[in-house]
Order: sequence, then C-alpha cells, then structure tokens
Amino acid sequence: MYSFDETPSGENQCHWSNFEVWSFFCPISNQLIEEPVISKYGHIYEKKSIMEWIKRKSACPITYKSLKNEDLIPIYSLKQDIQEYKQRLQSQKTTQGQK
Repeated sequence: MYSFDETPSGENQCHWSNFEVWSFFCPISNQLIEEPVISKYGHIYEKKSIMEWIKRKSACPITYKSLKNEDLIPIYSLKQDIQEYKQRLQSQKTTQGQK
C-alpha cells in the first residue's frame, strides 16, 4: 500500500497539491483509495472500507447519520486521478532508483 509520505515531489514532477493527495486517502483505513465512492453526505471513502463500516454501524463515520450501501456512488473520475497519481509515484521511484 501507499502512504501519504510517498507523495511525488519536485517542481515539475507533480501537479497535485497536498490537499488533492490527501483526498486520495480513505478517512477510515488511511490507505490510498482504490475504488472511490461518495456518500449522500458528500464524503469520499474506499468502497470496501465504507461498506464494512456500514455493515457494523449503519451510519456515516463522519456525520453519524444513517447510511446504507445504496447511498454510495462510484467516482470514476477520481479513480482515474488516483491511478495517474500511482503511476507518477511509481515512475518517480523508478527514476530515483536509477540515480
């Protein structure tokens, strides 16, 4: 898994701000999101993490309001952004390994 500390750096290497990179991480698992979903309350989660949470709690972990699996919507554009981020991160690691 990727951690927040592994964000790409360098003036011309990364177009993501710290906030954008932070938003790629699930507030439940603190891991990089693979399958992003948004709740009816506007919060973004890793699909597996929020579904497990709902199974146990039946509520939003941020608002504590009622939440069901049907209230989750996939975010395909964010998924693509995260995939691009991962590719850039991997490319940076490869480049640094060659130095």
